Amino acid sequence: MINQDFIKSQIIGMGTEKFDQLVAFILNKVFGCVCNVNGKGDGGCDFRSFGTKNRYVLFQDANGHPVFSVQATIQETDWQDKAFADAKKSKDNIPNLTGYIFITSRPREQADLLPLQYKISSELGLSATCIGARELSGIIFEKKLFAEFMAVTGLAIGEEIIGQPDAKLKMLYRLFALNQGRSHVRSEIFDTILLSRLSMNAEGLARNKLIEETIKFLGISELKNPEINSRIDSLLHGKIQKIGDKLFLKEETKKELQIANAIYTDELNFFKSGISDIIKSNGGVINIKSAESLALSIAEFYVASQAQKLNRLALSSLLQLPNGQIHTFADFTKDLSAQKIPKASITKVQNEILAFASVNALLKKLVNAVIYASLDHSSNPCSVLMLGQYEWQNIKLITDTTIAIPYLATSMFATTGGRFSDASNTIIKMLKKNNAHFVITGNYINECASHLVEAYAYCDVVNEFSLELQDSKNGFISHYCQMKAKGIADMPNTLPEYIRSISGEAVKNYSDKRYKIKRVMEEIQPVFADLGISFEQILPYDEEKYRKDLETEYSFSLESSGKKRPKHLIRHDLNTLAHIRRDYSEKSQAFILLTWDSLLIKLSKFMAQSGMIITPAEAIDLFQSSEEISEGKLHAIAFEYAMVNDQPRLLAAEFLDHLTAIASQQSPEWKQRNLTRNLLSEFLAKADRASQASSIAGNSSMIDEFLKEKGLLPNNNDNDDQEDE
Repeated sequence: MINQDFIKSQIIGMGTEKFDQLVAFILNKVFGCVCNVNGKGDGGCDFRSFGTKNRYVLFQDANGHPVFSVQATIQETDWQDKAFADAKKSKDNIPNLTGYIFITSRPREQADLLPLQYKISSELGLSATCIGARELSGIIFEKKLFAEFMAVTGLAIGEEIIGQPDAKLKMLYRLFALNQGRSHVRSEIFDTILLSRLSMNAEGLARNKLIEETIKFLGISELKNPEINSRIDSLLHGKIQKIGDKLFLKEETKKELQIANAIYTDELNFFKSGISDIIKSNGGVINIKSAESLALSIAEFYVASQAQKLNRLALSSLLQLPNGQIHTFADFTKDLSAQKIPKASITKVQNEILAFASVNALLKKLVNAVIYASLDHSSNPCSVLMLGQYEWQNIKLITDTTIAIPYLATSMFATTGGRFSDASNTIIKMLKKNNAHFVITGNYINECASHLVEAYAYCDVVNEFSLELQDSKNGFISHYCQMKAKGIADMPNTLPEYIRSISGEAVKNYSDKRYKIKRVMEEIQPVFADLGISFEQILPYDEEKYRKDLETEYSFSLESSGKKRPKHLIRHDLNTLAHIRRDYSEKSQAFILLTWDSLLIKLSKFMAQSGMIITPAEAIDLFQSSEEISEGKLHAIAFEYAMVNDQPRLLAAEFLDHLTAIASQQSPEWKQRNLTRNLLSEFLAKADRASQASSIAGNSSMIDEFLKEKGLLPNNNDNDDQEDE
């Protein structure tokens, strides 16, 4: 089984030549291109650059000068002196050098690496990064570079060693994705920004305008629209009111916000006073130009410290911090150095400030905002682990008709809105970039072809009723009318031309409709293939074993919903679900079925062991496909949250504490497997998920209750009297 410990053991055993190859690989893949400083003997160094074939790997500034240098060693003793000496030699010999990276094949402690990093930074004025075997193994594991790592270093490691993620790792990733803490943090941020937008618009805002402004301020995807809409519904029960077609703050809410703003001012002053006392008592000279910026950097450092501890225990990167936006140890050390604190006191001051941060009201709010940014504005390449696989290329994602038609239509023509928006295709684009294997079964190609054939029957009425037909159940008609309403310049002039662009067979006259559909299927299957969605053949299967119980549940769900569905469409769904079950049972193939179909989603609880049935919006949530957040945006969100929210309902740091506690437990394998299975079963058992398309908030509270029953999460009341370890 491959994990960071296994990779680390391979690195520790490397000789100079192998380690040289590994360093070249890491520099190329992770750090970009740099100048290498390879020390000889007791500190002397020569200069050379790594390269492959005839392409030199050399990182340069705009004038062609090297900016970063690297020193790599397997040296066991006097390695700190060697690292510093080579850094100094680099500074003396390389013009315009600003950065230095030290890489060792030995598993050095952070207590040794960090002071060395600080010494190089403070005494030589270089931005320093010091990495040992433990950190290297983490980079290789988290960036899923193991196959390339083996190829580059020539390690002969069989597939039986790579295996699959262990039960604990799968459990932690499912808990991270499905735990209510994630959704609660987001809901609280959304509520705060909604109230803030309304407070800035005394004349009120229409619901769609409020959603638009909130989405814009937060810098998030349109896929969050339904979730924000749900938060507005919740606020209408207490904080806001609707008058006419606009939304307003209630008078009592306005007063609450004024009080919250006053509290924020007091908290900021108290923070400045507290930090000043710590710095002065340790021999520093207080020079706080921006108390807000310093407070945010401390909150960022606090979250980074918590995340580092959690990730170390998990041997993975559960909490992926936004690249370059969260203050790290080096950043925080630099901030403190600016306050003229003696070097010998830096560590003591850091500990005192972190202790202060853990109880300070303002910092607790800022920590919530930073954790929100870390959860919703980072992309975690290891999220595939919750599916029990190391690589996305081992996952098959089946697109049903509700996904396939919009993806085909928007890829060939233009996006419009709703299910035909860019946001609807985000998860497909993101997972394709990760090499996930998208497929469509013959059943669903048949349905797409049927929709296209039936669309031709609308030719005589589409112009007269184009407004009403924007919401047609026929996906192609809906998309065509939406493009027409938006005045898309490059769209086909007529409906027949639109249909013919997808399939010429669909506009021909055939007396046999089934034959016509078959001909259209033959034309659109290659179109899907060109768009990266392969054909998935459903082979014969044991109906008694894989399908019979699903038929009963499908009939019950259909009857209870009051809907009717043609038998052949029911057969298509059941065949696809049975296929997923069979391939998982007989081939260990992992599946995700992407759909907006509420009936299919209700059946997901019966598929928990063999695959997930989720909406694209839920997939975005679970697999963290989000744009990075800028420091300026994080600052704006954090302080608007702090000014409006005087008493956060949730201390988000507790979410990390819970995960850390579970990651540190050494429970038996069978318990971890049971918990891993039950986490997903509990999540998928919520029948009304489709009505909350982009929110998992309503589904995850049961996860926490389940964990509490198992003794893996403490009850809130039990936490009150416990001290942090």
